[in-house]
Amino acid sequence: MINTKGISLGYVIGGIKQKPIHEEKLFALFESSGRIVGVFRDGFYLILDKKNNTATIFGNFSPQWDSSYLNAFIFTPLVELIIRASGFFSVHAGAVEDKTGNCILIFGDSGTGKTTATLRKALSGSRLMGDDTIMLDDQLNAFSFLKPLHLYQDSLKLLGLSAELGPVEKGKGEFTISELPSSIEPYNGRAKIEKLYFLGLTGGNRTMEPAEVFRKLLSYSMIPVGKEGVQAQMGLLKKISFIPAVEISREEFGEIDGFQ
Repeated sequence: MINTKGISLGYVIGGIKQKPIHEEKLFALFESSGRIVGVFRDGFYLILDKKNNTATIFGNFSPQWDSSYLNAFIFTPLVELIIRASGFFSVHAGAVEDKTGNCILIFGDSGTGKTTATLRKALSGSRLMGDDTIMLDDQLNAFSFLKPLHLYQDSLKLLGLSAELGPVEKGKGEFTISELPSSIEPYNGRAKIEKLYFLGLTGGNRTMEPAEVFRKLLSYSMIPVGKEGVQAQMGLLKKISFIPAVEISREEFGEIDGFQ
């Protein structure tokens, strides 16, 4: 990453004449001279050179940004975008590599206990792949995306981690992977997707049909890059829809198969 504060970067935008190949609320992606160029509204730029397998991020850094802000709002979103622009897909989910070497994906809205459920599985002998964002390829492989975890005080109590990680200020704390206890083993690699859990209000340890799973997956999937990416993502989600899926609730974490 390069700090370009005080340096004019007008030539980057000026050299791009065509329409963006991908556009979201805060940024747009263009193809220029065989590279993907990202232009962000907050003064950051990205150059992704697939031929040389390199990515360069540059922009105006503020001295008031601490490491937590840089990680959450600058570095992590940009890295995630680089991965998506490189042909991978991302979903809003937690994941662990289980004792058989396969991956269990855990989906849920914010506040439903996704991080708690993921860590509970990790504490039972699986390895942590991520609690919020997971990368996928078209071969049904999930890839780790480890970043700081956010846990409420009641979650720490439920997980039995209050003594090691608590108490936390204002009822919620941020923990890097290195701060987690040794009982939680991180895994930085890939694993074949074996089972899906969806956290809901009703729960009931209910087996879900493929059509329902597909609709849920759409809501938890992030926008792929380019028209070809959209088509490829639809095909991938259809394949994932036929993987065994169960709906559970927060209250059932300690009772159902896979969370004991």
